[in-house]
Amino acid sequence: ISEIYKSVGKLDRSLEYSQRVYDIKKSDEDEYMMKSLFRIIETYISNYEYDMAKKYCKIALASSIKNKNRFELIETSEGLYIKPYNFIGSIQLSKHRINIFPRFDHNFRRLIPMILFTKDIKFGHFKKDIQTHSSEQDLFEIIIQLFLEEVKVLFNRNFAKNYIKKNENIKVMKGRIDFTSQITKNYLRSDRIFCNYEELDTDIIENKVILEALNVCLKKTNNDKTKRNIRIIKSMMESYCTPYKKSVFPKIKYNRLNHYYKEVHYYCKIIIENIGIDNLYEQGRFVGKYSILIDMNKLFEEFVSCLCKKYLSNKYKVYSQYKVNRSIVDNNDKYYSSIIPDILLVNDNEYVIMDTKNKDYGHKKVSNNDIYQLNFYGMYFSDMYELNKNIKIKIIYPLYKQGEINENYKDTIIIKTLNRKQTEISLVGIDLNKCIDYISS
Repeated sequence: ISEIYKSVGKLDRSLEYSQRVYDIKKSDEDEYMMKSLFRIIETYISNYEYDMAKKYCKIALASSIKNKNRFELIETSEGLYIKPYNFIGSIQLSKHRINIFPRFDHNFRRLIPMILFTKDIKFGHFKKDIQTHSSEQDLFEIIIQLFLEEVKVLFNRNFAKNYIKKNENIKVMKGRIDFTSQITKNYLRSDRIFCNYEELDTDIIENKVILEALNVCLKKTNNDKTKRNIRIIKSMMESYCTPYKKSVFPKIKYNRLNHYYKEVHYYCKIIIENIGIDNLYEQGRFVGKYSILIDMNKLFEEFVSCLCKKYLSNKYKVYSQYKVNRSIVDNNDKYYSSIIPDILLVNDNEYVIMDTKNKDYGHKKVSNNDIYQLNFYGMYFSDMYELNKNIKIKIIYPLYKQGEINENYKDTIIIKTLNRKQTEISLVGIDLNKCIDYISS
């Protein structure tokens, strides 16, 4: 719509719809958000509003730096290689599907429980049904299988219903008469009445997104058996609702009447929002036909945070992304910046500051930037909070090479400064395979 308004010279309307796209997609920071930003910048420049254009240029630059290079294409005489940057998942090309596996899992068998654990989703279906399938199955096919199992569970319960407003020309009066439509359209018919009424129906957003996800899965799966199952479930689902026709997953409020939809909607969101890229190359970037790519840095942080909340909450108060405002101020004592430790554990005796790093720190030196970051966290909490509490600083990283490092392996970096006590940063490696096997058992 924004492009149409721009083509006819209505820049204000074009700006309005570009802003809507940005507001919807700014949390995802994907190509749609970047396109909307470029459109907003172009419009402000055309309207000679250079201050606003400058503001959105800064936002676009920050997003580009933050999201640069999920993976890199390397073309050699022997073929084409893909080098991922902390992203794993599946990329669908025209005739091929590329799977990028995590270092600790070569068939997504441990990745799925890891994801479900962070989302507090039961993975009984994965243990019972999915692990019996071929090890060559990719991430997208596994997600489809899990989604179908959740839909089957839903069929064993009552589908959610809600009151829907309707305006129909019917034989028997319901609700209130629509006098305007009745006079203008039914003036020669005495057997029909235009009525406005509300009816309890299953054709609501909770069910619509499920049907749309089924439509997407039917188009994208490569498994014939899965296609047959989808067609059966889809034909049953069509008797309850019509499909959802937007590429952005809607915001759904859950209550006691629809709370059991949360798990199936999690899969719907993944399926709907990761499909629909049509071009292999776009503005010089490799994008694929569609893809499901997972940021391992973010996933590892969420996984460690969930482990702490589940197994350490009896000893500590556990905070994730604990934001400390006014930790950095300017010379006028005005807010300049804040600090956000990944995980903060607090009890009566100590603060434990934990920062997760998806890096192989069991076999290489810790980067200076990470040391500076953790040292600043320790200095701030030591100076600004209760001095009688013990401050511990830990870097949590994954153990990838099994057998080379003892599971109790710890290392300590000591930072010595003038006129203050030394700061100790402990390195703690987590064996992801053992953790995932434990929570799955």
